[in-house]
Amino acid sequence: MRKLIPLVSLFSLVAMAAHAKEYYIGGPDHQDDMEIVSSYLLGVKMDPMPPDMPMGPDTIHLEVDLHATANNRWGYADQAWIPYVKISYTLTKEGTNWSHKGVLLPMSADDGPHYADSLAMDGRGTYHVLYSFEPPSVNGYYRHTDAATGIPPWWKPFTESFNFTYPAKG
Repeated sequence: MRKLIPLVSLFSLVAMAAHAKEYYIGGPDHQDDMEIVSSYLLGVKMDPMPPDMPMGPDTIHLEVDLHATANNRWGYADQAWIPYVKISYTLTKEGTNWSHKGVLLPMSADDGPHYADSLAMDGRGTYHVLYSFEPPSVNGYYRHTDAATGIPPWWKPFTESFNFTYPAKG
């Protein structure tokens, strides 16, 4: 039994070391019965790993957590992840002409489903990210409209933006 305790401790340390640190970008902001929080992580790998996905010291995994607020109009439980949303982004670096555009992909991690993309940053500096949110209907997600079970029309497309420093301190 004594040999088992160090082994269990070793597995606990490996599990803690494997958890990626999340760097806060912005939020929570609330829009159309949704809570939006943005962050980035370093060293994230995915399956399948997109062939054009960059990896390296200045690569971040840009992430948006998008969850329903209590009593939302579209039938999602409080804090439920909202699927099928199209989230595009434009990232710019202050004082330069550098920019990067992309679409966040739906995926899951140990903390649940989210939208994300990995990209190579342009080194240290202050960055601005502009997210564009389009409702689930743009990805073919249907809704009931009858009087008994229907929900109101999806929200109109909207944007959210945040400024952040890369790399984050701490």
